Amino acid sequence: MTRIRVAVIDDEAVACKRIKGALEKDGYEVETFLDGVSALRRIKMHYFHVVITDIRLPGLSGMDVLSEIRNIYPHVPVIMITGYGSIDSAVEAMKRGAY
Repeated sequence: MTRIRVAVIDDEAVACKRIKGALEKDGYEVETFLDGVSALRRIKMHYFHVVITDIRLPGLSGMDVLSEIRNIYPHVPVIMITGYGSIDSAVEAMKRGAY
């Protein structure tokens, strides 16, 4: 049986480590990335079933990552996370197809 592959994108290494640890305990295969550019490079080469991304990232924002993934894999769920949330950013992310 194929394990579900999850990409986690967050510029804080501690956040990546914690999310990865929690998901791996539940049997998911997880890769972490500290920026959107390296994440998209890998996502274009290797399929992920789910992407979890911070909204605020260096270089490409999480919203940019979301838009690019929607173009490549429109059916892959993208979950947006942030420590600086607002109703406006949540609404914008959902309009762009985030979960």
